This record gives sequence, C-alpha cells and structure tokens, in this order.
Amino acid sequence: MVPETGETEIKGDVNLDGSVTMGDMVLLLRHLLGSETLTQAQAAQADLHPDGVVNGLDLCRMRQVLNG
Repeated sequence: MVPETGETEIKGDVNLDGSVTMGDMVLLLRHLLGSETLTQAQAAQADLHPDGVVNGLDLCRMRQVLNG
C-alpha cells in the first residue's frame, strides 16, 4: 500500500479509494482485458506511464510501484 502524500489524487489510485493497492492493479488488468470500463477519472489515474494511453506499460509501472 502506498501512503497518501496529502494530494487529493494519488497517481495509480484507479479505483479512487485514496490509496494504491493490489485492487487498483486488478481493476487496471480487467480494463486491459476488456472486462471493465474505466471512467475518465479512473483512466487519468491509471496512466502511470504518462503517454495519454492506458495500456500494458501502465500495468508494468503499477507493478513496480506496488513492489517498492
């Protein structure tokens, strides 16, 4: 779990619950597999590799963040 930094948004907090956890990674993976659709706000948080596209690079970056 990545601690909150005092910002209102935490990059990687895809489910918008205030922290970055494995649940965010699962939601991102489900989106990439086509079984979930992200809202605009969720997609903005999921774009960890800031290229304007939510894809496997973001999933890899989230894995790095969660593994420290």
